[in-house]
Amino acid sequence: MKIQKILNKTKQFSVSFLESMNDKAIQVSDKDRANLKELDFELQHNQVDELEVIEKLNALVAPATMKMASSRFFGFVIGGSYPVSIAANWLGTIWDQNTGLEKTTPATAAYLPTENAGRNPSDYTPELSRRARGLDIYAVLHHLGQSGVEELVDRCCACAREFATAFTAAGYEVMNEVVMNQVVVNFGSDEVNLSILDAVQKEGTCWVGQTIWRGVTAMRISVSNWQTDSQDVRKSLAVILKIASKH
Repeated sequence: MKIQKILNKTKQFSVSFLESMNDKAIQVSDKDRANLKELDFELQHNQVDELEVIEKLNALVAPATMKMASSRFFGFVIGGSYPVSIAANWLGTIWDQNTGLEKTTPATAAYLPTENAGRNPSDYTPELSRRARGLDIYAVLHHLGQSGVEELVDRCCACAREFATAFTAAGYEVMNEVVMNQVVVNFGSDEVNLSILDAVQKEGTCWVGQTIWRGVTAMRISVSNWQTDSQDVRKSLAVILKIASKH
């Protein structure tokens, strides 16, 4: 069946992306980002084969996609998707039950800076493209059970404490009491913090975000990925502390 071929090909691309993600830089290269221009075309008259469309999307978009589901992405409170959640989401899409939009409203936070934006997309789209997630959440909770959820939360919090301990030992200010999975660190000044943030993001081993905490523009680390462990923390710390030592 034609539908089987296209879904199998999509599955192949998806599995390849997920399995290789933690071995790649999280940030996107300028070259891969520039290649997205190939998606800009005048709509042709005749149809294009579906497999050709999927193959083109994968070839151009996958390399230009920030690896936000990586175990070393510490930008926002997202955790990547469990395989069972991805599968449930796929079923929901196939059942055509993935829309859950109710209203249009601004969405802002210290870690979603908009001061310099000419047009904030969040103000013109339905709640950061919010979609119904009930099916995904049900699948994950049913899979994990109470013990699995407890292990996930405990591990993320332990990783956050490991970050905080290392920053403090290196002489940097951890601005918050790290009791959950969030770490806010100050390396000396707004300018230094922004410079370190930029360098860490460009280096690619991990991705950290920024926030404004008690009037200071600081580095914010959110440990929320279901795959993140102490090894990811150590790899990320090695890069962050090396960069910070040069400032």
